[in-house]
Amino acid sequence: MWLDYYLESYQFGIRAVPTLMVNLTERVGELELKMEGMQRVVDDISGNVQVVERNVAGLLEEFAWLRARWEEQERERKNKEKRTGQPPEFTHDSEAAPEVGVRRAETGGLEGGWRPELRGRRLEMPLFDGCDPDGWIFRAERYFLVNGLMEMEKVDTAIVYLEGPALSWFQWEEKRQRMRTWEDFKLMLRSRFRPT
Repeated sequence: MWLDYYLESYQFGIRAVPTLMVNLTERVGELELKMEGMQRVVDDISGNVQVVERNVAGLLEEFAWLRARWEEQERERKNKEKRTGQPPEFTHDSEAAPEVGVRRAETGGLEGGWRPELRGRRLEMPLFDGCDPDGWIFRAERYFLVNGLMEMEKVDTAIVYLEGPALSWFQWEEKRQRMRTWEDFKLMLRSRFRPT
């Protein structure tokens, strides 16, 4: 009797194997498709991570350059203060001017901090239409100083305040060569609009 049961179970198992194999083959195929899809997602994420890493590396380089520039200016200011025994003179190119910066000895606060009466005050940068380039550059640099614009922001800000012949000139120049620095922009602006 148990032999009959054993033979019957064996025959049922043999008949079930093809169905089981088909099911397993289908399941493996589904899993392979899912794995391919996951691999594409991983590849996309990997590409995005590489882009982010390049962007971060660029930002770190820019930050290092800014920090080195700041440290250099700070050393120059301190050396000048040591040599003369007085605070350094400020020019229109200085990072902080006497009317804007506040010295620690005078206020007990942070050196180079902003005067409270300037906070919240809205200052407008003048428009430039091609007349008096030196005067406009002087006022633009004061605007940059008071608003704490970084070097890389100056050209883009100045472009917004061009009009008429000055704007037409800039659009033409921009097609020929990109002005990357404020110094380049000033030089070309003066060359074009300063009376000869």
